[in-house]
Amino acid sequence: MPDQNLRDDMLKLVRYKILFLNRDYEYAFPEQEELVTDNLDAANYTTWKIVACIQHLRQPTTPVPLKWQQYPPNDPQYREGGMEVCTAMNAFQIFQVQFALSLILYTCLAKWYVWPRLQVQPWPIALEPLLVLHAFRHIGLLSLLPIVVAPRLTQTTFAMHQAYGDLLVMILALLSLIALRNHWRAAMSLVWACNVVGMLDLLEALYNAISSQIYNFNMNTFWLVATFIVPALLVTHVLMFIMLLRRPREN
Repeated sequence: MPDQNLRDDMLKLVRYKILFLNRDYEYAFPEQEELVTDNLDAANYTTWKIVACIQHLRQPTTPVPLKWQQYPPNDPQYREGGMEVCTAMNAFQIFQVQFALSLILYTCLAKWYVWPRLQVQPWPIALEPLLVLHAFRHIGLLSLLPIVVAPRLTQTTFAMHQAYGDLLVMILALLSLIALRNHWRAAMSLVWACNVVGMLDLLEALYNAISSQIYNFNMNTFWLVATFIVPALLVTHVLMFIMLLRRPREN
């Protein structure tokens, strides 16, 4: 059995491994070793290493196991020195209310003001203003910037899929606009591709947002993207689908 006596002033090589034993979040950190010259017992050394580990985990850049991303200490009020505040609504409820109200408002605006003007226009002209909004979806790359959102949010499935999915849709929207303006034969195909890919990207992003509980992270201005811009994108996708499906019957 290895010698565990640290009670002397000699140079000692110590190997250790820290285990996290909270149920459903069990994890064994990689084994480490260091040279120790201090005269202390095993209990004091263990306490020292545990405290050092906790301090290290408080650093935003410290990688953590994926299954820890939903563990309560990852919440900003624990990890970033925030103050726990008791409110009548939690973050998820506020997220739901804002998203739903934005979706209802954009739907009403589309029905009352946008759709009556678009349906009297030739379909290529009517599609252009809807595609312009999607040509700015590169704003989704903000979810990968740790200076904008919580560093741990950038490591989630939501951030990766949403950011690159939005970038792809932005490229398709721009190509669709160019095709419509220049009367390319591939214009219809590009618009369909943009609309289908864009809608699937939004639906996956919403699923990942809920499963990753992004509303519990520090989202800063990206909160506005999720609760005010995404509903507008959903409504414009629906309008484009209606126009694309009606066009063949009108011709």
